[in-house]
Order: sequence, then C-alpha cells, then structure tokens
Amino acid sequence: MNNKLPLILFTLRLLPWWLAILLLAGCATQEHVLNAPYRPHSATLENYRTQPHQRVHDVFSPVRLQTKAAEQRLQVKIDNLLVLIDTSLDEFAPSPYSATFLSAYEALHRFIHSTPALPFETSVFEFGAAASDVDSLSFDAQAQNLAQLHPRFGLEPLDLHLEKRQRLPSLGKRDLAGALDTLTAQRWLFDQPLTLLIIAPWQQLNTHSLRALKMFKKRMAIHQGVCVYLVGIGAEYSRSLADNARECGFSVSAQWIAQPAEMAHFVERVMYTFPADSDNDGIYDFADRCPATRPGRIVNRHGCYQFADTRRL
Repeated sequence: MNNKLPLILFTLRLLPWWLAILLLAGCATQEHVLNAPYRPHSATLENYRTQPHQRVHDVFSPVRLQTKAAEQRLQVKIDNLLVLIDTSLDEFAPSPYSATFLSAYEALHRFIHSTPALPFETSVFEFGAAASDVDSLSFDAQAQNLAQLHPRFGLEPLDLHLEKRQRLPSLGKRDLAGALDTLTAQRWLFDQPLTLLIIAPWQQLNTHSLRALKMFKKRMAIHQGVCVYLVGIGAEYSRSLADNARECGFSVSAQWIAQPAEMAHFVERVMYTFPADSDNDGIYDFADRCPATRPGRIVNRHGCYQFADTRRL
C-alpha cells in the first residue's frame, strides 16, 4: 500500500491537466468546418494604394505673430516689399498638396497668410516659362517708386488673389536673370530699404542670375540698400550660392518653411528686427520695469538702477 501511495499522488497532480485536455478536445469537435471549393484563379490581389498617405490632408493654419509682436514690441523693418515669383514647376505639383513638394503659389500664399496686418503694400511680379507667354508689364517712365506701380496689393487682397489662383503681373521674362535685369534698369528712388522676396525653382539660381542679382544689389545700394530672401522650389535642401554673411537676407528651401511654425519663424525674420529698447539700457522694453532710466547708469536685469548713484565706466 505504501508503495502505491506516491503513484496515486502523482496521478492526482496530473488530473487537472487531463481534464483541461478533454475540455479542449470537446470544444474542437464542436467547431464547424466549411467545405468551400478551391478556386485559385478567382482571387485577385490589388496593389496597396499609398497615394492617400502621401498627401497633406491638414489645412494650413498659420501661427499668428500679432500677439508676440505686440507683447515683445518687435520693430518692423519693411517699408517696400517686392516679390518675384516663378510658377514654372507648379503644373507638376501634386494635388492637393504633397509633403515633399510645395508650389510657388502656395509658398507665397502661406507667406502672406502668416504675415501680420502691417500697413504696407506689396508689388508682385511673375516671371518664368508660364509668365513669358502673357502680356508683360510696361513700366512707366515716371514710375520711380514701387508706390507708383500698379497694381499694388495690400496683404488681404493679395491673400485672396493667391487663394483664387489668379494671374499676377508679368515681367515677360523666362529666367531670373532677365527679371532682375529689367528691375535694375528702372530709375528707382527709395527713401527706405527695399526687401526683395524671390520664390523660384533652384534651377533659376545660376551664374547669370547671380550676376544679375549682384548688379541689382549695387543699384539699390545707391539708395537705402536691399535685403534679398530666396525661397527655392523643387528640392529638399537649400542652396547657399546667393548667401553672403555680410549682406542682408538668406536663402531657404520651400519644404523647410512649409509648416505653420517654420513659416511664422521665417516671416518674423523677414518682417521684424529686435524688440524695442527705448532708453537704450540693454533691456528690451517688454522686460524693462524701469523704462525711463538715464543714459550711462548701471541697470540690473529688470532695467532698474543697480546702485543709487553710480555710472558705468
């Protein structure tokens, strides 16, 4: 009897496992098996559609700069804005928009849509293959300032104009070099610096256009100077051929500023300088708790006098 006791205990330990196996076997026998005929030629396998996942479905919602500009008292540095745009590659742009390609019209539309309501008007001229087939703009000999050129656009009318994809005034030139040469030949008179925004394919940036851009800068240097900002279309990486650290302006790829936050940062760099510092104490007005300190006095980080009666050395 004692010899059979370990065997009985071992059997009792395995009893739950045997019951589980019997239950699973019973469930398996209750499953219905479908008797479907085998037809290998009736099934078709379609390609996976990736186009919907490559499109930008969100609507561009600009980051408004009015609040930041008001709080930090940013100083506007633009009085005359001139835009040159080449829409030659827009016909190849995916519809509605692609994450890897931003058309020239859409780039300008997002730029204007992100710009605060500032009291200035804009002159926009189109060039390139698409603009060479339309009637070119004839400059009046008396037009010596952008304010004398027509049509002139306010920011809101220009935004609506671009949203409707209406035609822009054309210079009748196929390349950037020809457009810049046309502008250089005019008798401009500016009281304030000029800001030139060029939106064009990177292929337009070549030896001829760089020479024409250099001549245009020299012509504008006679007056108040010019800041040139270049937005390249059709490539992911920007080209710095036109950049010069000693001159105002820079170049950037359209894809880099396609999103609202990056576009707002670009607009801020184009439109504004540093915050105002009315008393010239090194503390910006929005952070200055003592805005009327006298010149030469030492101030703390709040813009107030550090000492009672001490001057800077």
